[in-house]
Amino acid sequence: MAALARGVPTVSGYSHLSFAQLAGFKFRPPPQPVPAGAPAPEVLAQVPAAIRRFDGRKVVLTGYLLPLRLEQGLAVEFFFLSSPTLCCYGTVPEVNEWMLVRMRGEGLPPVQDVPVFLAGRLTVKPRWEEGYLHGIYELEGHGLLPLPAGR
Repeated sequence: MAALARGVPTVSGYSHLSFAQLAGFKFRPPPQPVPAGAPAPEVLAQVPAAIRRFDGRKVVLTGYLLPLRLEQGLAVEFFFLSSPTLCCYGTVPEVNEWMLVRMRGEGLPPVQDVPVFLAGRLTVKPRWEEGYLHGIYELEGHGLLPLPAGR
């Protein structure tokens, strides 16, 4: 987290983050489901301030797509995972190891198990649905950038 507090490099105007940074803290989900009509527990305080300061900012990071919704053969909504072994036939990801992405414009080719360098606007806030915590990160996807050398 100290590296985040000092600042991060930029690529094409986007702050270059990594899932190692976004998942670099232990997140303890509260008891669930939250009863109907009850307020959702405060969970954002668990997210380090160095990460929360990227809320609403343009970021780019490397990860793996798990398409949820296709339009004209392109993924317009998908989970973006820190590892191709998370979900489905691998390990269940921690809440800070993935994010929901909704593409702002045209979708992406629905490639899986191949790393991509995705740019977009990050939202850091809990997303509750029917009493269950469904995530703490979301991204408005802007598109792909070329993978950095060595990836």
